[in-house]
Amino acid sequence: MSAKLKASIFTTLFSSIGGVVIYKNFNWSLLPLILFYVVLMINTYFSIEFFSRIIPKKRLEQEIIDLLLVFSYLFLALSFNNSVWYVLFATILFVVATLKYIFLLGIVDLKILKKKMIIDGFGIMLCVLALVVCFTGWEVITTWVWSLIFLLANIYLLFIRPMYKFDDRK
Repeated sequence: MSAKLKASIFTTLFSSIGGVVIYKNFNWSLLPLILFYVVLMINTYFSIEFFSRIIPKKRLEQEIIDLLLVFSYLFLALSFNNSVWYVLFATILFVVATLKYIFLLGIVDLKILKKKMIIDGFGIMLCVLALVVCFTGWEVITTWVWSLIFLLANIYLLFIRPMYKFDDRK
């Protein structure tokens, strides 16, 4: 399966599941979570499309991690009605994604792996910070700030200084 087809299939699947859950549970307080999810889906497409071209096929640890990522995306989509659970599952998603790239070190020799792990590490820190602040009772403002930071980071990392490229001489 081509990288673009794989990215399209999985992004469409996760977007559809999220869309159904949002449709069934919509209320205005979901807007920051919806924003985060839409930006995540855009990033997911580019990530799958890029890394599908460089990850060796039939590696058991990658298949297990990919399965964990699928479950992380599903739990994230199913948790729209609770912002604390949503941020927790986003944190888990970033942790599992980072593990995926850690297992590729030494197998795939690209600077992009280290760059992606650093970016995902910042994602983990942002999610953990948001999770801690959510527990203080500031869920609405926290999810808005969290989502807007995620949006701005993705604008920078996808369009201004693209992270998914092979030539990293900038």
